[in-house]
Amino acid sequence: MTAQRVLKFFETKSHDYASLQVTLPEEINNVLLSIRKRLNPGDFNFEEDKGNAHFQAHSTIFFGLGQEDIEPIAHYLRNYGAIPFTLFGTLRVFTSNDNFDVGYFPVKCDDLGHIHFGLRSLLHKNPPSFKDEYTPHVTLGYFNKGCIEPGSINPNFTSMSCLVKEVSFHFKDETPVYIHLEE
Repeated sequence: MTAQRVLKFFETKSHDYASLQVTLPEEINNVLLSIRKRLNPGDFNFEEDKGNAHFQAHSTIFFGLGQEDIEPIAHYLRNYGAIPFTLFGTLRVFTSNDNFDVGYFPVKCDDLGHIHFGLRSLLHKNPPSFKDEYTPHVTLGYFNKGCIEPGSINPNFTSMSCLVKEVSFHFKDETPVYIHLEE
């Protein structure tokens, strides 16, 4: 991706919806970044993927939020302390989008599902393009259709665990507001 294309991406990139995400520790981010660096850059879908220089490991809890949802979400999350979170397994792929595939690693974290469905009920919202399920995961990247296969990447780890101490509400323009979870 040329410098001009990167600049244009960041000048024009915004989403139709806000989202709630888990921001992961630097250790996990660095492991995933090292995996990304081993991949063919041409496989990434640069309409969606920001590239390695701007990669931040995250787990989306809820996509499809409005700007006004931040206050009820912050209030709801006061019921949660630090959340145990374990990244494990081999690469999996979401293929439901017509324009790109999402490479991800699965996560063991019951609290993420509870938060997702609790917010869905509280806010009376169904996330766009989601069915009735929620798959806790950490996104490795957005790839051109068919360029990444399930199990094709050896992550060089059996599992990695951490305590999630904050989540971030990302406005449509991707500006984050951090919500601290009580310990």
